[in-house]
Amino acid sequence: MGAPADVALMELRTGKFDFVDNYKGVRTGAQRLFPAGVVLAGKQVKAA
Repeated sequence: MGAPADVALMELRTGKFDFVDNYKGVRTGAQRLFPAGVVLAGKQVKAA
């Protein structure tokens, strides 16, 4: 048997997104991941 899962659920969105690095450099990307949900100890947790 296994252990209850901890999982981060992510949604991949397509569009135009700016990403900034540690040196304030900006790059534009066509895809970005957004949080969609969390499962802790095998149970879904509501977002705050």
